Amino acid sequence: MPSISQLTMRKESIPKVSNKDLVLYTLLDGDHIYKAKYKGEMIVVKCLPYTRESYTEIKIHSFLAPSFAPKVYCWGKYKPDKNKDEILIIGMEVLKGTLWEYIIRYKDSKDKIIHALREIVLLLERTHVYQFMHRDLHASNIMYKEHDHKVEWFFVDFNMAYIQMNQYRIYNVTHS
Repeated sequence: MPSISQLTMRKESIPKVSNKDLVLYTLLDGDHIYKAKYKGEMIVVKCLPYTRESYTEIKIHSFLAPSFAPKVYCWGKYKPDKNKDEILIIGMEVLKGTLWEYIIRYKDSKDKIIHALREIVLLLERTHVYQFMHRDLHASNIMYKEHDHKVEWFFVDFNMAYIQMNQYRIYNVTHS
């Protein structure tokens, strides 16, 4: 498990994005999640309004990645085109699906679902070492990826999250 200083250092090493590095493609969810290509790699991009709360959400996600949240490839201001306002974006790794999708996929395998729920509880327990509270945790904000026949779980959507890092507190009070 990473230390507080490792979490802080990891955030600082994430590159800021520029318009020339990022190409948005398909809209995946609602009006703010896109598939994109960043420096030749397919990623998922969450577009956020340019607010203090959105910046805080990006900061919390960056502190938690990649142990508890999807890996972050880039973040920063982004101007979709000259006729639109700047937005904040966070570019992260592509995951397979949500907890709901996993339960539906494996509805006939009680053992797989119980194992998944145990793994999620352990993940949540490990985040509490950092005094992290998601405050909006539900099956759509828990996602997974599969590799080498193993499932790895992550939390997403930190717009109401809270984390205490030594004497430094990062939190969002309301939805962005």
